[in-house]
Amino acid sequence: AVFRHTGPGGFVEDVTTDSNGKISFKGLTHGDHTIQEISVPDGYALNTNVIKFNVSDTNKITVQSTATETDTDGNITINFTNQGIAATVENKPAPFDLVINKINNKDMVLAEAEFTLYSDADCRNEIASAYTDDEGRLVFEDLIPYTDYWVKETDAPPGYRIPVDENGNPDVYKIRVESSPVDGTFVFKVALNGQEASYTGTSGQFHINNDVANRQVFMTITNEILGKLPNTGSNMMPIVIGVGAGLIVIAIIASRVGKKKESKGEK
Repeated sequence: AVFRHTGPGGFVEDVTTDSNGKISFKGLTHGDHTIQEISVPDGYALNTNVIKFNVSDTNKITVQSTATETDTDGNITINFTNQGIAATVENKPAPFDLVINKINNKDMVLAEAEFTLYSDADCRNEIASAYTDDEGRLVFEDLIPYTDYWVKETDAPPGYRIPVDENGNPDVYKIRVESSPVDGTFVFKVALNGQEASYTGTSGQFHINNDVANRQVFMTITNEILGKLPNTGSNMMPIVIGVGAGLIVIAIIASRVGKKKESKGEK
C-alpha cells in the first residue's frame, strides 16, 4: 500500500508499506501534515480517510481528523506514543460486479429482460433495476463483499415467461461474495429455493473471473419460450378439426330450421 505524506511548505512524499505492512514518517517539521492512502494491493478498496495533524513549535502533536468507516472505507485508529503517534489503517475487500446473462432454452441471448436487486429476502427494499442489452447482458456494479443480496427477474422479454418455483412464485436468487485477498480466496455463493452452493470456478451457470483487480461474478438465467398452438403434425389436430366441423354442421342445421319457421309464418 502507498501513502502520501503532505507537509508544510508544499512538501510531498510517497511511502510504500514494507513486508509487515508498516511505514514510518520521521523528523516531521512544525506545521500541518496530512497522510492519505493513494494505492492498495489488488483486491482491496482504497481507504479514503485522511489523517490530519499538527506539530507545534514545542513538538506537541494535535490530531485534527476523525475517520469515518463505510462499506469500502475501513476504520482508522490513532494512538499516542512516546515517539509521536501510531495509526492503524484498515483496508476492506474491494467491491465486485454482478453480471447477469439472459438466454432462452435454445441458447439465444435475450434483450429487454428486467432484473431487480434487493437488500432483503422479501424483495421490498430495492437497490437497483436494469434491463438486459442486445447481448442479453446487464451489470449491477460496486456490490459489497460479505453482504447478502437478493435478485429476481421482474419483467420477462416479449414472448417469454418469468421462471417460477414449484409454487408458481418467481425465482429469487440470494447471492453473497466472500473475499479475502490476503489468502487469495474469492467465493461466490448462490441460493435458490433453499438450496445454496459455492462457486469458485471460471465457467458454468454461476462463476467468477480471475481478475483480482476487477472482480466480477456471473449468472446465466434461462427463460422458456411460451407454448404455441398445435402444429399440423400434432395428434391434437384431428380433434380440433372434428370439433370445428361439428360446430359448422350445427350452425347449418339451426339456420335451415329457422328458414322453415319463417316460411310457415308467411303462409
